[in-house]
Amino acid sequence: MNSFDHKVVDGFIRLMERNGAGLATQANAFDKLRAILLDAHRLGVFTDNPVAGVKPPQYDPKRAVIPSPEQLRAIRTAGDHALMLIVDLMGGCGLRNGEAAAVNVNNIVADDVYRVTEQVVMSTRQYGPLKHRKAGEYRDVPLPARVRVADRSADPDLFQHEVELRAVGGLARGQGEREWVDLALGR
Repeated sequence: MNSFDHKVVDGFIRLMERNGAGLATQANAFDKLRAILLDAHRLGVFTDNPVAGVKPPQYDPKRAVIPSPEQLRAIRTAGDHALMLIVDLMGGCGLRNGEAAAVNVNNIVADDVYRVTEQVVMSTRQYGPLKHRKAGEYRDVPLPARVRVADRSADPDLFQHEVELRAVGGLARGQGEREWVDLALGR
C-alpha cells in the first residue's frame, strides 16, 4: 500500500483522459478516489497523503441553453410526428427525455395538468422511477392547451394511434416500441 502515491493518482487521471472519459466522469471518479484515500490516510494506512499535490480534473458545466420558440419550431419540423410529440412534451410541459418517452394518456389528471409518474431510464432502457424520487412518487406539471391541440392537429389518425399506445402504458410500449425508445434515447 505504501507504493500508492500521488504519481499513481496522476496516472489514473491521465488514463481517464486518454480513454476519452468526459470531465464530469473524471471529476466524479477523482472525488470518490480522493475520499477513499483520505480516509485511508486518516486511518494510518498511508504515512503521506497520496492526493497531496494532485491537480483534480476541473469540471465546469456550462449554463443550460433553452431553445427559442423559433428553434423549437425548427426542431419540430425536422423530424416525424413522433419527434414532434416528444418536442411538444419537453418544450411545452418541461419533461426530460426519459419522461417524455414514458408519457401515458392516463396521467392527464385535469385539463391542464399532467402527472409524471415514471421515465425511461437511459442506462437500462426500462421504465423506472423519476429522477430524485422514490418509486411511487410523482410530480404534476402544467399541460398547456397548445400541447394538447398540437398533438391532435398534427395528424388525428396518428394521435389516435398514440392514444392507443399510451392507453396500454406509454409511448415506449406496444407496437413500435423500439422506434419510441430509440427516439427518446437519441439513437
